[in-house]
Amino acid sequence: MVADNISIILPTYNGAHYICQQIDSILSQTIGDFELLISDDASSDQTCEILDDYASKDPRIKIKKQGRNLGFKRNFEFLLQESTGRYIALADQDDIWMPNHIEFLLKNIGSSLCACGNAELVDKHGRSMGKTMKDDAGIEFVPSDMESQFHHLLYNNFVQGCTALISRKLVDLALPIPNNVRFHDYWLASVATLFSPIVYVDEILVQYRQHTMNVIGSEGTLLSRMLKRGKPEMQLICESLLARYSPRLTDQQLKQLKVAIRHFESRYGFGPGLFCAFNTYRRYETIYWSRSNKLKVPRILKALVGF
Repeated sequence: MVADNISIILPTYNGAHYICQQIDSILSQTIGDFELLISDDASSDQTCEILDDYASKDPRIKIKKQGRNLGFKRNFEFLLQESTGRYIALADQDDIWMPNHIEFLLKNIGSSLCACGNAELVDKHGRSMGKTMKDDAGIEFVPSDMESQFHHLLYNNFVQGCTALISRKLVDLALPIPNNVRFHDYWLASVATLFSPIVYVDEILVQYRQHTMNVIGSEGTLLSRMLKRGKPEMQLICESLLARYSPRLTDQQLKQLKVAIRHFESRYGFGPGLFCAFNTYRRYETIYWSRSNKLKVPRILKALVGF
């Protein structure tokens, strides 16, 4: 592989506390021929000074500085547009990559639009929390065929952006990210499964840090999430997929999207809507997603209250 084939994109915002560990882990990859594109989103701490110091010592690093705060989604999108590689790896500012992160994903992606792996949860000090992202989400299996994966993603996302490698073709297909979609990795994964299977490998590729300064983290208390009204993220993604890609979808994909939209529309309802949500969830979400009976009750409750 040559550098023109691999871009690593890293958005930053007030990341001075952890950014050195992440950059060091990227620069120490077993495959070292890449470009590392970093876009700082108008940080107010020492992030930019740290980035400038790294860039002065390593020609693989290219720094962009935003004049105003774009938000994490638009900052990622900016970097996707700026990247030149045939393959693009997504990185977060506070994680730590395993040394074989890029090498492993490159060996597995093949002709797929996206390859991804698992992540170990660590605390703010980088100490293992004894579980992985897959464990935390209650994911017991990930299907390998495109149709089943597409169905999977309509209800639960198994693609963690910080473990993903995507192809240039997926960037061309997925951009621009719709304004009403919040999570770039969920959108990229959903578009990918319209056109090819995602390669999922159950390998720890990242130490995913949990701390109070996470840019993407908890959105309030359990009660606030239960009382929250409005469309859930996946309904917005389904509606955007339907609007943008309808002419390219199969009849089965169109049907699945429409069923999923009806399901999400009824999740916050009461009376007939509540029973509709329960029946759809029982048929399409809980049983399909989990082979374990112990996970069915919490997943049904999660669907009905919408958190």
